[in-house]
Amino acid sequence: MTAHIRKHSEDIPVPQPLGILALGGKVYAFMSLIDGRPLDKLWPDLSNTDKCSVRDQLDAILENLRLLPLPSKYLGGGNPPQCVDCRMWMRKSPESMESETQFNEFLLSGNSRPTMEPYVEFVRLMLREDHRIVLTHGDLHPRNVLATNDEERGGIRITGLIDWEVGGAYPEYWEFVKSLNTVRPIRLGDWPFFLPLKGDGKVL
Repeated sequence: MTAHIRKHSEDIPVPQPLGILALGGKVYAFMSLIDGRPLDKLWPDLSNTDKCSVRDQLDAILENLRLLPLPSKYLGGGNPPQCVDCRMWMRKSPESMESETQFNEFLLSGNSRPTMEPYVEFVRLMLREDHRIVLTHGDLHPRNVLATNDEERGGIRITGLIDWEVGGAYPEYWEFVKSLNTVRPIRLGDWPFFLPLKGDGKVL
Protein backbone atom coordinates (compact mmCIF):
# COMPACT_ATOMS: atom_id res chain seq x y z
CA MET A 1 0.00 0.00 0.00
CA THR A 2 2.88 2.38 0.71
CA ALA A 3 4.05 2.00 -2.90
CA HIS A 4 0.60 3.12 -4.09
CA ILE A 5 0.65 6.10 -1.72
CA ARG A 6 4.13 7.21 -2.80
CA LYS A 7 3.11 6.88 -6.44
CA HIS A 8 0.22 9.31 -6.01
CA SER A 9 1.44 11.73 -3.33
CA GLU A 10 4.62 13.33 -2.02
CA ASP A 11 2.84 14.86 0.97
CA ILE A 12 2.14 11.68 2.91
CA PRO A 13 5.23 10.52 4.84
CA VAL A 14 5.41 6.75 4.36
CA PRO A 15 8.46 4.49 3.91
CA GLN A 16 9.62 3.36 0.48
CA PRO A 17 9.09 -0.41 0.10
CA LEU A 18 12.35 -2.09 -0.94
CA GLY A 19 11.41 -5.75 -1.20
CA ILE A 20 9.92 -8.83 0.45
CA LEU A 21 11.66 -12.04 1.53
CA ALA A 22 9.82 -15.27 2.40
CA LEU A 23 12.01 -17.47 4.58
CA GLY A 24 11.19 -20.37 6.89
CA GLY A 25 7.46 -19.79 6.75
CA LYS A 26 7.81 -16.10 7.61
CA VAL A 27 7.62 -13.02 5.40
CA TYR A 28 10.00 -10.10 5.92
CA ALA A 29 9.31 -6.67 4.43
CA PHE A 30 12.21 -4.29 3.79
CA MET A 31 11.67 -0.55 3.59
CA SER A 32 13.51 2.74 3.77
CA LEU A 33 14.43 4.26 7.12
CA ILE A 34 12.49 7.32 8.26
CA ASP A 35 14.04 9.81 10.66
CA GLY A 36 12.26 10.26 13.97
CA ARG A 37 11.18 8.50 17.16
CA PRO A 38 7.88 6.73 17.88
CA LEU A 39 5.37 9.28 19.13
CA ASP A 40 4.46 7.16 22.17
CA LYS A 41 8.00 7.75 23.48
CA LEU A 42 7.70 11.52 23.05
CA TRP A 43 4.07 12.04 24.03
CA PRO A 44 4.35 12.23 27.86
CA ASP A 45 6.80 15.15 27.62
CA LEU A 46 4.97 17.19 24.97
CA SER A 47 3.23 20.45 25.78
CA ASN A 48 -0.44 20.93 24.92
CA THR A 49 0.68 23.21 22.08
CA ASP A 50 2.82 20.43 20.61
CA LYS A 51 0.02 17.89 21.06
CA CYS A 52 -2.36 20.16 19.17
CA SER A 53 0.28 20.49 16.46
CA VAL A 54 0.51 16.69 16.19
CA ARG A 55 -3.27 16.52 15.86
CA ASP A 56 -3.34 19.17 13.14
CA GLN A 57 -0.50 17.55 11.19
CA LEU A 58 -2.17 14.13 11.33
CA ASP A 59 -5.44 15.73 10.22
CA ALA A 60 -3.73 17.10 7.11
CA ILE A 61 -1.96 13.80 6.37
CA LEU A 62 -5.13 11.72 6.70
CA GLU A 63 -7.22 14.17 4.69
CA ASN A 64 -4.64 13.95 1.89
CA LEU A 65 -4.71 10.17 2.15
CA ARG A 66 -8.48 10.18 1.62
CA LEU A 67 -8.11 12.14 -1.60
CA LEU A 68 -5.94 9.50 -3.27
CA PRO A 69 -7.41 7.10 -5.85
CA LEU A 70 -8.17 3.59 -4.64
CA PRO A 71 -5.85 0.79 -5.82
CA SER A 72 -8.79 -1.29 -7.09
CA LYS A 73 -12.56 -1.66 -6.93
CA TYR A 74 -12.27 -3.90 -3.88
CA LEU A 75 -12.38 -3.03 -0.19
CA GLY A 76 -9.51 -3.95 2.11
CA GLY A 77 -5.87 -4.33 1.26
CA GLY A 78 -3.27 -6.84 0.15
CA ASN A 79 -3.10 -9.04 -2.91
CA PRO A 80 -5.73 -10.34 -3.36
CA PRO A 81 -7.57 -7.60 -1.42
CA GLN A 82 -9.07 -8.76 1.87
CA CYS A 83 -10.82 -6.87 4.65
CA VAL A 84 -9.32 -7.25 8.11
CA ASP A 85 -11.06 -6.79 11.45
CA CYS A 86 -8.79 -7.20 14.47
CA ARG A 87 -10.79 -5.35 17.11
CA MET A 88 -11.31 -8.52 19.18
CA TRP A 89 -9.20 -11.03 17.27
CA MET A 90 -7.72 -11.20 13.80
CA ARG A 91 -10.37 -11.94 11.18
CA LYS A 92 -9.94 -11.77 7.42
CA SER A 93 -12.73 -11.76 4.88
CA PRO A 94 -12.89 -15.06 2.97
CA GLU A 95 -13.29 -13.26 -0.35
CA SER A 96 -12.82 -9.84 -1.92
CA MET A 97 -15.62 -7.33 -1.39
CA GLU A 98 -16.92 -4.57 -3.65
CA SER A 99 -19.51 -2.84 -1.43
CA GLU A 100 -20.13 -1.56 2.07
CA THR A 101 -23.07 -3.96 2.27
CA GLN A 102 -20.66 -6.88 1.99
CA PHE A 103 -18.34 -5.24 4.50
CA ASN A 104 -21.20 -4.88 6.98
CA GLU A 105 -22.05 -8.56 6.63
CA PHE A 106 -18.41 -9.39 7.28
CA LEU A 107 -18.46 -7.31 10.48
CA LEU A 108 -21.61 -9.08 11.63
CA SER A 109 -20.31 -12.56 10.87
CA GLY A 110 -18.71 -14.73 13.53
CA ASN A 111 -21.62 -14.44 15.96
CA SER A 112 -23.09 -17.86 15.37
CA ARG A 113 -24.75 -18.41 18.76
CA PRO A 114 -28.56 -18.47 18.36
CA THR A 115 -28.98 -16.15 21.36
CA MET A 116 -27.03 -13.47 19.48
CA GLU A 117 -29.26 -13.40 16.40
CA PRO A 118 -31.72 -10.73 17.66
CA TYR A 119 -28.82 -8.43 18.56
CA VAL A 120 -27.12 -9.01 15.22
CA GLU A 121 -30.33 -8.13 13.37
CA PHE A 122 -30.73 -4.99 15.48
CA VAL A 123 -27.19 -3.85 14.66
CA ARG A 124 -27.69 -4.68 10.97
CA LEU A 125 -30.61 -2.24 10.82
CA MET A 126 -28.38 0.50 12.26
CA LEU A 127 -25.54 0.14 9.76
CA ARG A 128 -25.31 2.53 6.82
CA GLU A 129 -24.29 1.46 3.34
CA ASP A 130 -23.49 4.84 1.76
CA HIS A 131 -20.17 5.92 3.29
CA ARG A 132 -17.34 6.96 1.02
CA ILE A 133 -14.72 4.26 0.57
CA VAL A 134 -11.31 5.81 1.23
CA LEU A 135 -7.73 4.79 1.89
CA THR A 136 -7.25 4.04 5.57
CA HIS A 137 -4.24 3.34 7.78
CA GLY A 138 -6.22 1.15 10.16
CA ASP A 139 -3.85 1.22 13.14
CA LEU A 140 -3.43 4.88 14.06
CA HIS A 141 -1.53 4.55 17.34
CA PRO A 142 1.33 6.73 18.65
CA ARG A 143 3.77 3.84 18.22
CA ASN A 144 3.06 3.94 14.46
CA VAL A 145 3.69 7.68 14.15
CA LEU A 146 7.27 8.90 13.87
CA ALA A 147 8.14 12.44 14.91
CA THR A 148 11.09 14.68 15.63
CA ASN A 149 11.73 18.06 17.18
CA ASP A 150 11.94 20.66 14.42
CA GLU A 151 14.82 22.88 15.52
CA GLU A 152 14.44 25.29 12.58
CA ARG A 153 10.73 26.01 13.02
CA GLY A 154 10.39 25.03 16.64
CA GLY A 155 7.94 22.45 17.94
CA ILE A 156 7.36 18.90 16.81
CA ARG A 157 7.12 17.57 13.25
CA ILE A 158 5.54 14.33 12.02
CA THR A 159 8.09 12.50 9.87
CA GLY A 160 6.35 9.23 9.07
CA LEU A 161 3.42 6.83 9.37
CA ILE A 162 4.50 3.20 9.60
CA ASP A 163 2.93 -0.27 10.01
CA TRP A 164 0.38 -0.34 7.18
CA GLU A 165 -0.32 -4.05 7.64
CA VAL A 166 -4.08 -3.60 8.11
CA GLY A 167 -4.39 -0.57 5.83
CA GLY A 168 -6.53 -0.48 2.72
CA ALA A 169 -9.80 0.82 1.28
CA TYR A 170 -12.53 1.04 3.92
CA PRO A 171 -15.66 3.08 4.76
CA GLU A 172 -14.67 6.58 5.87
CA TYR A 173 -15.57 6.01 9.54
CA TRP A 174 -13.25 2.99 9.91
CA GLU A 175 -10.13 5.02 10.78
CA PHE A 176 -11.95 6.57 13.73
CA VAL A 177 -13.24 3.22 15.00
CA LYS A 178 -9.82 1.61 14.74
CA SER A 179 -7.99 4.55 16.32
CA LEU A 180 -10.19 4.16 19.41
CA ASN A 181 -9.75 0.39 19.37
CA THR A 182 -5.94 0.60 19.55
CA VAL A 183 -5.96 3.04 22.48
CA ARG A 184 -4.88 2.00 25.98
CA PRO A 185 -6.04 5.00 28.07
CA ILE A 186 -3.98 4.12 31.14
CA ARG A 187 -0.78 3.92 29.10
CA LEU A 188 -1.43 6.80 26.73
CA GLY A 189 -2.94 9.35 29.06
CA ASP A 190 -4.64 12.12 27.09
CA TRP A 191 -3.86 10.82 23.55
CA PRO A 192 -7.57 10.07 22.87
CA PHE A 193 -8.36 13.76 23.39
CA PHE A 194 -5.99 14.73 20.58
CA LEU A 195 -7.14 12.30 17.91
CA PRO A 196 -7.26 13.91 14.43
CA LEU A 197 -11.04 13.84 14.06
CA LYS A 198 -11.14 15.77 10.78
CA GLY A 199 -8.95 13.25 9.01
CA ASP A 200 -10.01 10.33 11.16
CA GLY A 201 -13.46 10.10 9.60
CA LYS A 202 -15.71 10.61 12.60
CA VAL A 203 -18.78 9.92 10.48
CA LEU A 204 -21.00 7.17 11.81
